[in-house]
Amino acid sequence: MKHDVIVIGAGFSGLAAALRFVRYRKRPLVLEAHDRPGGLSSWYRRGGRTFESGLHALTSFAPPDDRAAPINRMLRQLGLSRDLLGFLPQSGARVAFADGVELGFSNDIELLRAEIASRFPGEADGFDRLCAFAREADPGRMRPGGSAREFVAQYIGDPLLASMLLFPLIVYGASNEHDLDVLSMLIMFRAIYLEGLFRPAVNVRELLGALVAAIEDGGGEVRFGSPVARVAVNSGRVEGVELPDGGFVPARMVISTAGLPVTMKLLGRREEVESGRISFFETQYVLDRKTAAALAGTETVYFYNFSGGSGYRCPDGLIEPAVGSMCLPHRFRGREGEEPMVRVTNLGNYRRWKALSRDEYVAAKEDASRQAARFAERIIGPFSDGVLFRDAFTPVTIERFSRRPGGAVYGSPEKRWDGGLGVDGLLLAGTDQGLVGVVGAMISGVNTANRMLLPMRLGELRE
Repeated sequence: MKHDVIVIGAGFSGLAAALRFVRYRKRPLVLEAHDRPGGLSSWYRRGGRTFESGLHALTSFAPPDDRAAPINRMLRQLGLSRDLLGFLPQSGARVAFADGVELGFSNDIELLRAEIASRFPGEADGFDRLCAFAREADPGRMRPGGSAREFVAQYIGDPLLASMLLFPLIVYGASNEHDLDVLSMLIMFRAIYLEGLFRPAVNVRELLGALVAAIEDGGGEVRFGSPVARVAVNSGRVEGVELPDGGFVPARMVISTAGLPVTMKLLGRREEVESGRISFFETQYVLDRKTAAALAGTETVYFYNFSGGSGYRCPDGLIEPAVGSMCLPHRFRGREGEEPMVRVTNLGNYRRWKALSRDEYVAAKEDASRQAARFAERIIGPFSDGVLFRDAFTPVTIERFSRRPGGAVYGSPEKRWDGGLGVDGLLLAGTDQGLVGVVGAMISGVNTANRMLLPMRLGELRE
């Protein structure tokens, strides 16, 4: 079978790119090294339960009548119904810092504005101007770079408020320590604050299954357990990919969602590309209903920094339990009847986890999960005695199943916003193109496919 394009990786960006090609009656081939789709946002089974990895909340919530909203445009371009996702909004979110100051926000920006006006008198006007800039900014016309902290300081005079506003954006997408660039900040500001957080009504396994089925029904192919050994290039033009068994799949176009460092290796390039130091340790605690009902607050998502400073850096120890995010999936509207769970995500040090022996590793996971719970309980109250089942994964787990070097969830600090790698017919999509999260990854896949489809369509018109 002749393939019009090869997509390396069956994460959300790769599947979205392939599905976009299918919409134009092209035949994509998706090659995935793992035995299931999803990449960083997938699922696994433990103790008779299905756990999701990566997906806490989706960003860019928008009502169906907002046709210009990024998520609605993306769904139209993929030919997907909003009913496939089933938009379940958050019940609210909260940012908590070491000095006891907290900010609540929701999918209605007026709540955050009221919180700022109450706790930081005099900063409401600056926040309004920042919101106006974020609404009007066109990311497609902006150049990446610059410090988000310095940019926000032009609007917000109080350093604490500036840090609190930036913290959720950094936690949800910064590949650098302490800060993120202005373009990424504006994208995330709009996605989290101006639009909001939600999750699909279906689980991630069902969502990924629907995407794979749509690709295959449209004439594409998805192969699991199919790693790529090399991207073949001749005279600056991609020719296809070589498989570990020596097999060769020809193609004049290739999209790689494997990340910049891995893609450079597939090209045989020797230049050093930083893989990134930001990785995470996550524990998922399944609770009995009595314990869950007694938890404080009503919010779905929490972001906390009890360490002082930015808090966002690779920790010296195995984890930094004082800095993290927390999601209570049963608090999404429409999921109240599901088995209650608390998901706590902390920064983790890949090198320290990697250096442990097997016995040390198992013991360290137990200890880290207990540390994580202690800090989470500062916010929502005690729950450790009501845990029915607990599971955790480390930066080493992330590397093993996603093949991200160092378990770097947000990829390399070096981004290729245009997807270009200096090879005709080869483009990068996904995290290292600069867009993060499930929605960002899918938009990246769609945009990358559109870039390749344009010359193809023009060529067909000329024939």
